[in-house]
Amino acid sequence: VKTWDGVSYRADSDRFCVNVYNFSDAEQRIAPELQLPAGVSVAQAPAEAALVLPPRSETPLVWTLDFSGCKDAYYRIRLHDTGFPLAGCTVPFVNWSFMAKTTFDFMNPERWRQNSSGASTFSFDAVEQALKVSTTFAGSNSDRWVFPEYVLDAGSEQLANAVGIGFSIKVKRGGNAGRIWAPLVMMAYQDENEKGKYDGLRYTDPQDEWREVFVSFNPDRAGLYKMIRVGMCTSSDQIDYWLKDVVIYFRP
Repeated sequence: VKTWDGVSYRADSDRFCVNVYNFSDAEQRIAPELQLPAGVSVAQAPAEAALVLPPRSETPLVWTLDFSGCKDAYYRIRLHDTGFPLAGCTVPFVNWSFMAKTTFDFMNPERWRQNSSGASTFSFDAVEQALKVSTTFAGSNSDRWVFPEYVLDAGSEQLANAVGIGFSIKVKRGGNAGRIWAPLVMMAYQDENEKGKYDGLRYTDPQDEWREVFVSFNPDRAGLYKMIRVGMCTSSDQIDYWLKDVVIYFRP
């Protein structure tokens, strides 16, 4: 349970893991307790010995949970110490498998519009079965970014009640040089090229191997979105990245 999208953690495991720190010079005993949503129970708790923290130590604690009775797409788990019940922390989760989902014409290169500080081309990679975005930057250009735009069809591509977007992505930098930062999905409120307001949602740093991404957004605003951008910034002279399995998730 570790994939954070800026709104919630993805519920992709039956384990709840935390690290507990003892900054004092004395041994400390703790009494952690979980408050679980309806239908969730503890299958295995941390060993009793793990609840005694050595001086100046870090101790991992792991609970194995049984979710068989939980039918909630959204839920929260709260952790606190029984001796300090008001000093707990609450962690939000989303179970994407419970969501309704659909896809649009994302694999069609003609549906994507240039939006970068370089020169971008779009193609369908038959080997990868993915959309390929290739961008080259001038050597004199130090502000290098690529966020191509997918303008939603107002008649057939509605996002009302949508809660998030999922996709798989991988990236290749020219000469394997340079770095990547600010990987973002931009949910835009207008369809004008490069301009206007948007909700910027960070996704997991892309790598040279396929990585699955889930990004949540506010379903109460989703119906206002008119365009989707998916991209990143780089220091490389040239960058390729691939998108596939692009899915829009809706409230169940």
